[in-house]
Amino acid sequence: MKCPYCGEHMNRGIIQGGRFSYKWIAEEENQSSLPKLFSKGIKLTDPLMEHGITAFYCADCEKIVIDLKGKRPSYRT
Repeated sequence: MKCPYCGEHMNRGIIQGGRFSYKWIAEEENQSSLPKLFSKGIKLTDPLMEHGITAFYCADCEKIVIDLKGKRPSYRT
């Protein structure tokens, strides 16, 4: 995959979840320092269903790109 930021090659890999799910939460939703276990957002991993999510890393600009196709947000923006 070519990096959408700099156009260089990206390495394919995975972001592994740990004991809990990884989830993207909108900045305005993430104002508290408390854990966001029940926050609305886009769940990236589910420890009961999958071991990780495919991601691409660009070593040149140090960005990670995640394809969210098939992931459903728990709210609409």
